[in-house]
This record gives sequence, C-alpha cells and structure tokens, in this order.
Amino acid sequence: MDEYGVIKAVLSKDPNEFPNDFEVIAIYGGMQTLAHYKSGDQFWSYPKPTTEIHCFADVIFYKGMPYAVNLYSWIVRVYLKRFKQNPTGNSSPCFLRYKTICKRLPRSSCNYSGNAYLVETCKGELLNVRRDYITEERKIARDVEALADMIRVQAEYEARTQEEHDEIRQRIERESENQNVEDYEIRASQVSEVLFDEPHLNVNFTVFKLDYPLLRGQKSTETLNGEILFIGDNHSVSVPSSRCPNLPPNSIYYTDDYIDIYRHNIQFGSCDTGLFNIDNKNFGKHFIPSFSAKGMPPPIFVVPRYRIK
Repeated sequence: MDEYGVIKAVLSKDPNEFPNDFEVIAIYGGMQTLAHYKSGDQFWSYPKPTTEIHCFADVIFYKGMPYAVNLYSWIVRVYLKRFKQNPTGNSSPCFLRYKTICKRLPRSSCNYSGNAYLVETCKGELLNVRRDYITEERKIARDVEALADMIRVQAEYEARTQEEHDEIRQRIERESENQNVEDYEIRASQVSEVLFDEPHLNVNFTVFKLDYPLLRGQKSTETLNGEILFIGDNHSVSVPSSRCPNLPPNSIYYTDDYIDIYRHNIQFGSCDTGLFNIDNKNFGKHFIPSFSAKGMPPPIFVVPRYRIK
C-alpha cells in the first residue's frame, strides 16, 4: 500500500537507540485495522479476517503493551498469538488478538466521536480523549430522526393488507441484500455531499481517565492536572506546563487530522487547528496555515528532547 493507505503508526521505542528492540503498530486501510511489526521479524502480523473489531482511531504503547481505541470508546489491548499451524507462504507465524479493556458504547450518534486519542500523561495515567465535530444537540436530533424513520417504516409496513404483505415478503427475500447495499450507498452519498461541502470543525473535547492497573473502565475528568496535551495526525503526547511556561495549562493543542474532505475540496486546506481549554471550555488558535500550505498533509507536532525535573 502507498503511504496514504497508512492512517497512523506508532513506535514502542526509538529505533535509533534500540535498533534490535522496538515494535511498530500501524492503523491502515479502509477498515482501519491494525498491523504489528517487531524488530527482527520477517513479516508484519495481522488479525484474522474474521476479527470483529476494526475502525480503530488511535494506538499507543502503554506500560510496554499496545492499546487501541475506536470511535465508540472500545479500547482493547493487543497481543500476539501463534497459529496452531504455521501458515504457508510469506506470512508471519503469529496473528493479532484483542482483549477488551473498555466495552464499545451502543451504536448511536450520541456515543459516536469524530475522533479519539490515547495519551499517556507525565504521571503515567492513560487518557482517552474524544473529539467531536457536531454538538450534542445535533447528535440527539440525528438519533430522533433515525428513530422516527424506523417508526414510520414500521407503521407503513403494518398498514398493508395480508396479500400485500405476502408479496412484499417474497420480494424482500429476493432483493434484501441488494436493497441493503443500495440504501447504504444512498446514505453514504448523502453524508459525503455534506462532508465535502464544508470543512470539519471541532466543537468539543471530552477526556476520560482509565482505571489502571485494572483497566476495566474509564471515568470522565475535568482537569489535566496542569499538563498540556498535543494531539492530531501523529503520536499524541502530554507535556508538563513547567516545560512550556508560555502555554496555558490544562489545554489541548490539536491539529487537523480529518484529511478526506480536503482531497475533494482543496480550498479549505488544514483549517481545524487550535487549542481547547478544558477548564473553561474555550477555543483558541495556535497556528493558521498560509494559503500555500493548502492541499498539503495535516501538520504534526514535533516534541524536543527534555528531561522532566
């Protein structure tokens, strides 16, 4: 796959310092699945095709183990397991297995986040940061609209006569698969039209702290304990405010990582960069791309080396 097929990749260690002891986890492909590589391996390792969990938003190496999260806060720990019989051909003898740490939220607009990030704080805590592109009011409205559609369809169905019902049932059995595909394509087309007509702009962040070492749940938090988060298209990091005295503490600095829209409507460029203060819920700007930067990949954060005192 070309480089645009890889959504994100994170390292366990710096390969320059540990050339024989590092790992890589990558999110790639349209289904946003995972791939794993360890120094010395001949091949990448992948989950089995039947694996249910996919559409991952972020990955991180935490306490030496890889973790991943999707857009419904389904957090898993990733580990390798050997095949009972080594596969033939050029492939890894291991496959990826997932252990659920936090269960996926029910599939509704209210539980869906535009993007999600896993961040380790300077104190060793693991945070799940959820990023929203639409307001809670709009999420609720979408769920109400979906429920109304279901009720309307059910009412229309029940109003038909028995003869019509039999005829429709037979037709549905023949065409259900094709109809489902057509309905999906229509809805996807409608969503695409909305997305490509206007830029995606962030409206809120919600931060959850995972319960470590059990890691069996997460609780929302209203403070970052003075730290500053940097999230976006690359590895998410947390920095103590003492290292950045000119930056407001308890803030989230973010870059625009929703690039699909800009492939279709390049005039917007990378416009959703800014900072969010978790204390007062206010937004601000930290970087405004010039016109010449439009059409370029989203910017990334570069963290200098330093020692925490």
